[in-house]
Amino acid sequence: LGNKSKAYFHLEESRKLRNQLDQIRHNIAISKKQPELKVQIEFEEQEATLNGLTGKNSTLRKQLLILISILGIITIILFLNYYLFKRYKKKSSVLEKEKSEILQKLDELKNIVIKNHIILKDKTKIYISDLLYVKSDGHYLNIFLSNGKNHFVRGKLSRLKEELPPNFIQCHRSYIVNANFIKQINTNSIILINKERIPLSRGYKDKF
Repeated sequence: LGNKSKAYFHLEESRKLRNQLDQIRHNIAISKKQPELKVQIEFEEQEATLNGLTGKNSTLRKQLLILISILGIITIILFLNYYLFKRYKKKSSVLEKEKSEILQKLDELKNIVIKNHIILKDKTKIYISDLLYVKSDGHYLNIFLSNGKNHFVRGKLSRLKEELPPNFIQCHRSYIVNANFIKQINTNSIILINKERIPLSRGYKDKF
C-alpha cells in the first residue's frame, strides 16, 4: 500500500509537470505569434492608409483632368472671341472707309445738284452755270462769265476751287475752267466755246 501511494504521488507529480510544460509551450507559442499579429495589424493599417491615399490620388487626378478640360475650353473661347473681334474690327474699318467715301460722293453730288451759285467777298452773287473760267492774279481772282462780264475780287484760287462742283477743273496753276464750256483741248492750251484760249500745263493734262 505504501508503494502504491508513492507511485500514485509520482504519477500525479509527473502529470502536473507535463501540464506545466504544456502551458509553458503554449505561452511560448503565443508569445511568438504576438509579433506576427502586431506586424499583420500594422500592415493592414498601412494597407488601409495606402488605399485611402490611392483613392484621394485618383480623386485629385479626376479633378485635375476636369480642370484641364475647363481651361482648354476657356482658352478656345478666348481665342474665338479674339478672332471674331479682330474680324469685326477689320470689317468695321472697311465699312467706315466705304461710308466715308459714300458721304464724300454725296457731298459732291449735293454740290452739283443744290449749290447753283457762289457769293464773292464783295457780296456779288455768281451763278455757277454762268461761270466760264477763273484766273488767279497774285492775291486777286478775275472771274469771267459767259455773258462777257468779269469780276475782280481778292481771294485764293485754291479756296474758290473748294466751293465749285467737280466740272470745274484746274488746268494751270493760275486757271480753273468750266468743263461745260470747253470746245477743244490741244497740247498746251484749251479753247472755249467763245474761242478764248486758256493755257494747259503738263502737270494738269491727266485731269482731262
